[in-house]
Amino acid sequence: MAVASCVVVGLTGPAPVAAKARKAPAARGWVVDRVRIENASPDGFVGVGDVGRFRGAIDLVAAAGGLAVVNEVAFEEYVQGIAEVPSGWPAEALKAQAIAARTYALHEMGKDVATEARSVGADICATQACQVYAGLAKERQENGARWVAAVQATRGEVLLYRGAPILAMYSSSNGGRSVAGGRPYLRAAPDPDSARGPYGSWQVRLGYGEITRLFGLPGGLTSLRRDGDTVVLDWPGGQTGVAAADFRARVNEAVAPQGGLPRAVPSPHFSVLADDQTGTATLDGRGHGHGIGMSQFGALGKATRGMKAAAILASYYGGLKPTVLPPDQLPATVRVAVATGRGTVTADASGRFRVLDGAGNPVAVAAHGAWRFLPAGNRRVRVVPPADQEPAPVLDAVAARPPRPSAPNGDARFALGSAAVVRLRVEGTGLAQPLETAPTLVEPGEATVALPPLPGPGQYAVAVLADAGGGRVTTVTVPLRVARQRATGPALAASVGPGAGLVGRPAAIAWALLMLVTALLGRLIVRRGPSPERRR
Repeated sequence: MAVASCVVVGLTGPAPVAAKARKAPAARGWVVDRVRIENASPDGFVGVGDVGRFRGAIDLVAAAGGLAVVNEVAFEEYVQGIAEVPSGWPAEALKAQAIAARTYALHEMGKDVATEARSVGADICATQACQVYAGLAKERQENGARWVAAVQATRGEVLLYRGAPILAMYSSSNGGRSVAGGRPYLRAAPDPDSARGPYGSWQVRLGYGEITRLFGLPGGLTSLRRDGDTVVLDWPGGQTGVAAADFRARVNEAVAPQGGLPRAVPSPHFSVLADDQTGTATLDGRGHGHGIGMSQFGALGKATRGMKAAAILASYYGGLKPTVLPPDQLPATVRVAVATGRGTVTADASGRFRVLDGAGNPVAVAAHGAWRFLPAGNRRVRVVPPADQEPAPVLDAVAARPPRPSAPNGDARFALGSAAVVRLRVEGTGLAQPLETAPTLVEPGEATVALPPLPGPGQYAVAVLADAGGGRVTTVTVPLRVARQRATGPALAASVGPGAGLVGRPAAIAWALLMLVTALLGRLIVRRGPSPERRR
């Protein structure tokens, strides 16, 4: 049986470069405006190389410096991925952290301020510049279930001031006294619980030579001191004033932490003691982080003493206590910039996944394995599939079968070489327009799909279309004949594609013979009439 087949593979590449004997090979894959990766299962995840594994969807956006990776995730699942404190801490400390993190995210989502995250279509970043977000890694680490339980126990709870989410700033430790944050609810206050934490106080020693190299001082550093928010550096013939925040940032970039501290200079709250004789500067400081709002180690101390989450939060945010917002007042999703400036991104998933372009058109409908994504110039993205998923799907042994008792509409049977979305299109007798089935994801191997209801006997053409996305479509069309039904049952006959002599005709012939035998027996019984016993 002749089979009509059409394969279209949507591959694009740069224009060929002139050469003496051969053309340069086209670049692999597809070029699109942006990429969206969705797991085929709503309970699955998408993995992004060394960045992490995330619930929800992943968007890849070409920006200055490379690709940005944005995770669009359900809002409460985002809170479950916040990785700010150890999950083994007391439950009330975890609840206080969950409420503060949820509130902070809502406040940031409501701001209309240009940020790096917003430049790539995100609401918030995933680093300490916002709040640390690790996706599934947080849930799956040791004691992760305790953190998830704290998030779920406080679902919808936020801190409000005059009806709006507050700027719920927090840091690791304030060293014994919180810092005013310019809001009525961000007050400076003593915090003995934080002072007893691991970063209550600390000292860091820096050599004059090290400071000279960091700041490029001519002739070398001769002395230094702190004057308010400025660190004054003296050198032969002059002096340089450096903002304390910039001094700390420069040292943290270049100097390794000392004595088990998390950073070389853990907080901006330090004094400077200079020893010009030994050429050594001692930074005497307290806390870890900015010290505004809640101290995480302070919250730990309060929870250990038996305080509840609401009381812990009130002690840091001007007496404010949590309010439960109904679901319709919370965002359904949040977009998190989990990475930026990537030259190459590799993505996979826990199962089949879809790859879509910026308009939602499928580039791959049933992808698996590791796919690569690269900047393609003009703020576009090149999608490079694994080699075995680049060609169009293979359709083989295609056969259309007419209606019968086990399949009242008839069906199409085929073998599929790779996963694809399959639909059937039927044209023929009595049809003003083609009949089509709904697209269905079909896994590789032998498959059967029911035909749409046919209007009656006649000649039809059944097309099986297998679409893997990105223009990778294979279509195979086979004829189908549906015979007129007889009074004794349907006499079914079909002209089918490859395999008809082995499968289609024997079944039809056997069914027709069975109907014929049944009819003959019926006539014989009618002719003989009822038995003598029944007459009585």
